[in-house]
Amino acid sequence: MVGRGRKNLFFTIVFIFSALFISLSCSQTLPEIVTADYSVIFEYKDMENLPASRLSVFVSSANDIHRCSSIKLLSKESGFVWETFDVVKLNEADMQWAGNVNFVAPENEIIPSGLYEVTLVNADQEEDSFEFTVTYDSKLYECISSDAQDFMSKQNGVRKIIIYDKDGKVLFFGNRNDDLLSVRGIWNNYRDAEYFQDIWCAKDNSVMCIMPEEKVALE
Repeated sequence: MVGRGRKNLFFTIVFIFSALFISLSCSQTLPEIVTADYSVIFEYKDMENLPASRLSVFVSSANDIHRCSSIKLLSKESGFVWETFDVVKLNEADMQWAGNVNFVAPENEIIPSGLYEVTLVNADQEEDSFEFTVTYDSKLYECISSDAQDFMSKQNGVRKIIIYDKDGKVLFFGNRNDDLLSVRGIWNNYRDAEYFQDIWCAKDNSVMCIMPEEKVALE
């Protein structure tokens, strides 16, 4: 089972944007998975259409992850299998993580709930596996963005905001506090802001709903 207490702001950013990379010294030790963490991500391009979805999975290794070459993921409930060589490597305090934010279900299928097995493979094709359980409410597949916001609010979700400049650089990511409730408030605090997105997160970040982009345009 996944230790949900490991979720925090740092990993929220990583799971969504895959933006933080590290380079670690070489090691000949075998991969050894300590735990795994996941997020089911629903992404809305506009206000009218249903969301796209993807699964983010990261594993924590007891050893140096620099030589991690690929990650395999198996849904034991559905039999779906993924393999990626695009491995994001990062660290947080004394923990090292490797994963990917773009595990997508086959066409016309949803991200399966239930038991998963994730396998970390190093450059020598040595590997270690770990089982964890994905749990979420599939009703979100039937929700347009406004319905998803209502749903997440009723589930005591947390409303966050990410603000970008014209080049797509992140200026801010965090809770949507009183200073950032309006477009005027966003502009007052971030004069280079070009657009923003609301992000609704379950308390344990097991589910994230990324709302459509909105321009920071003053009338």
